[in-house]
Amino acid sequence: YALCLCARSDVLSQWRGYGGGVQGVSISFDQDKLTASLKPEKARLCRVIYANFSTVSKVRKSLRSELDALNYTAKVTSALTPKESEIEARVIVDRLLPQFKHLGFSEEREYRYVVQQRTIRDDVKFRANGNVLVPYIHLPRSSSDDLPIVKVTVGPGKDQILTKESIELFLRKYGYATVKVVLSDVPYRA
Repeated sequence: YALCLCARSDVLSQWRGYGGGVQGVSISFDQDKLTASLKPEKARLCRVIYANFSTVSKVRKSLRSELDALNYTAKVTSALTPKESEIEARVIVDRLLPQFKHLGFSEEREYRYVVQQRTIRDDVKFRANGNVLVPYIHLPRSSSDDLPIVKVTVGPGKDQILTKESIELFLRKYGYATVKVVLSDVPYRA
């Protein structure tokens, strides 16, 4: 399971790709607080590595450092059998896979919080996205556990001011009065 975030909050390709053809918004979070809130789920933050999948040098480099660590552990402990080493290597590869994305998406400058499970969790839910059922997990939050939102950017569109005002009202109602709401610098029309 992954929570995908962009390092930049105002990118035209992101508005086009994820705005749904309507007035989009971008929510910026305090990274340290978000990381702390996801700690109970054992979510790990990873920076996405962009590569042309026909060249595997970046994948090999990342794998090499992880496998070197495994080999060192095996030499020090002498406890891993060949089968255990193979299983551990698969675990390492599974951990690395969410970190890679095609070079064509590099403008996203993506980071991901990843939660990986070996078995299907009891709390898995599903939502429809087109003709696919997408599994997801709901992260429980107490009513006093506010999301660490620091800014909301209103994307390019014809009703930016109205959208900004409605978001400010919404945020005030739900206890986020100090969150800045700003307008995108990207023009609605070129």
